[in-house]
Amino acid sequence: MSKLAVLRYTGSILLIIGYFILLNVSVFWGIAIRLFANLICLPWAIKHKIWDFVVLLTFFIVIEFDKFLKLILNN
Repeated sequence: MSKLAVLRYTGSILLIIGYFILLNVSVFWGIAIRLFANLICLPWAIKHKIWDFVVLLTFFIVIEFDKFLKLILNN
């Protein structure tokens, strides 16, 4: 299994964990985990030229990064 595939699988698992944490534990840590997960899934999608997935991940990264910055700056 390639390193990019491992990153994709890890990112997918972290997305689920991050969503659970976002809803049930902490918005800050949920967003942080989801942001990281999306970032590590991105190289796999770019390598395989799955451009709709790249656009979707980029969209989520921008939204999550905005929320992450707002949470950091408000504390």
